[in-house]
Amino acid sequence: MLTIKKRPEHDYSQLKEKWLKSHFTINVFSVILVFVAELIIFLTEFTSDTVTLGTIEAGIYALKYLIVPSGTNLVLLAVQFFVVRSKRILPDQKALMLSFGLACSCLIVSIVHSYFPVMMLVMAIPVIVSVIYGDTRLTNILTWFCVASDILSRLFIKYDSDTLSPLEDPNTLINFFLSLVVMACIFTVCAKVLKYENERLELTIKQEQERKMLQNEARTDALTGLYNRHALNLCCSEMIEDTDSNNLYAVVMADIDGFKNINDTFGHVLGDSALTKIGTIIRDLCREGLAFRYGGDEFCMIYKNVSVDIVKKDCEDMLAELENTTDEGIKKLNLNISFGIVTGKGGTSPFKLIELADEQLYRSKRNKCRLSVRY
Repeated sequence: MLTIKKRPEHDYSQLKEKWLKSHFTINVFSVILVFVAELIIFLTEFTSDTVTLGTIEAGIYALKYLIVPSGTNLVLLAVQFFVVRSKRILPDQKALMLSFGLACSCLIVSIVHSYFPVMMLVMAIPVIVSVIYGDTRLTNILTWFCVASDILSRLFIKYDSDTLSPLEDPNTLINFFLSLVVMACIFTVCAKVLKYENERLELTIKQEQERKMLQNEARTDALTGLYNRHALNLCCSEMIEDTDSNNLYAVVMADIDGFKNINDTFGHVLGDSALTKIGTIIRDLCREGLAFRYGGDEFCMIYKNVSVDIVKKDCEDMLAELENTTDEGIKKLNLNISFGIVTGKGGTSPFKLIELADEQLYRSKRNKCRLSVRY
């Protein structure tokens, strides 16, 4: 399908798909990083199979701090991998699943290393990552999940026997509350950043819509609603850049028969009404091409990789639509249109094709055949 080139624009859906892949990469990297850190601690602390860290043996330590958490994280990553690759799951659903996947991995780290109060703060990571989606609902849900799960795990889950519950030790309780305060600060900052970014995005979208509206106005003929000569020049520039001889173009030139007499006899107001009606017919029935007002009562249509039979069918449908119109004012004018059609391959000058189509147009007028084609 032929298009008129526009300024490059951000495609939000593609950007979101790109970030989903990056999000999954972050999740994978986080799991690998935690495993490597655990492995380094294990190799550093245990110099032989019988050396212990406190009262725990090397084999039990490896099972408890390497195999179980890493194995659980691998299962989570496997699920996330299929989620990212699935074409049935919507992008918003993928974002939710990946965010909760990262939250679960962070929760595992927090539970396994609950001996260190600072590990509570890892639950802020999924919330920070989720901000990039600009989805307030997602970030809010994730925030409540991370806070609730982290508090409950600290109070009621004792993975490490040496860990004291915040309810059992004053110092642990102080550290627990300090961690909650820091997390609250991080979540507040995330919420403010998210609000600001969404407001900025809305403003950007509004400005883009206004720019598009002005751009469309600059490319559209006000009377007929078709593209104007400026848009035609942009289309021709695109055709000039196309040097692929496998591409086939069809150019149609059309104009209203005896339009000058219509203006002279019935006046320019009715003449403008006729142009508006013709423009509407051409716009609606030029189904697979682009339609332009060339100037005055002349029109141009350009098709790419569309069979000539389809192009001819469009023109014939336009003639039939005009002939069968119920508009009394238009019927009074007894309007007729003539068409000239030429074809050319990629690399052919569009201006040459327009010139040849114009010749075919006047040939159809001379022969009163309404439609003339040059292959």
